[in-house]
Amino acid sequence: MLSVLISLVTSCLIVPTMTYFLNWRSRKVANSESDILDAISILKDDVHSADSGLAVISRDIFAFVHSGTDLIDDHTRYFSSNKMQLARDWETYGYHFSNKDINVLMHKLLDELDEADESVMNINSSKEAISSTFYDCERPEVKELCSLLNAERKKLVK
Repeated sequence: MLSVLISLVTSCLIVPTMTYFLNWRSRKVANSESDILDAISILKDDVHSADSGLAVISRDIFAFVHSGTDLIDDHTRYFSSNKMQLARDWETYGYHFSNKDINVLMHKLLDELDEADESVMNINSSKEAISSTFYDCERPEVKELCSLLNAERKKLVK
């Protein structure tokens, strides 16, 4: 009788406890996968927006250098907000990515954004541009960065 009672108590306590912890662990994995998928989606949108903003502001800088045309305030605000959003989101979600190529390309894009921002500040303060790099939208580096982010997504979705 005692052995039946011990068996009953054991099954009533151990099985639910083990089930709870196994489910908790699978929820944790699922949450981290969904977090990474969310990060990929957010960063891809940010990369496209930042690249678009960089193309727009580089045209303005190019126009300033070659014809003295003032920067367009809406373009400056658009560029600035997209630059800050990408930098913030990369700081928030970048830890999800151990792929070295993604990190290198993202830092290259952020450096290009910082250089363009420095040119914008110089034009606004002293009417002088330090660089006049002309960026096209959808550059090969940006396409590669987005395809690497897609590859990370495909690993998770399978």
